[in-house]
Amino acid sequence: MIIESEQYRYEDHQEQERIKSKISLEFLLTGLRDRLQDTQIVEALTDSQVVSLTAAIETLLAWIQKNQFEAKTAYEDKKVEFCKKMQPILSSIRSKVPKSFNLPAPTLGEPNPEDA
Repeated sequence: MIIESEQYRYEDHQEQERIKSKISLEFLLTGLRDRLQDTQIVEALTDSQVVSLTAAIETLLAWIQKNQFEAKTAYEDKKVEFCKKMQPILSSIRSKVPKSFNLPAPTLGEPNPEDA
């Protein structure tokens, strides 16, 4: 019975970690998508950058919807891939928008509710 309990505890922990990774990725994407509604952000980017960033966000959000039960590593890999691909655009925003403007950070850490 104790062994069974430990197994369930391990499985619960794995599921929690998977959900945290998924939420972290969704949090980043929806925060960036929401920020793209702000004129300061849009003015800091070229039209092609806005289209590219929007397309990448929507594509990844659609992937998440289709892959609700992927492994933790799949969500983490998608997040790393997105951050690397969009880094030049995100850096451009950070350099042109005032520091007081709160833009979600594309990090691999836990989501921070203050960044949304």
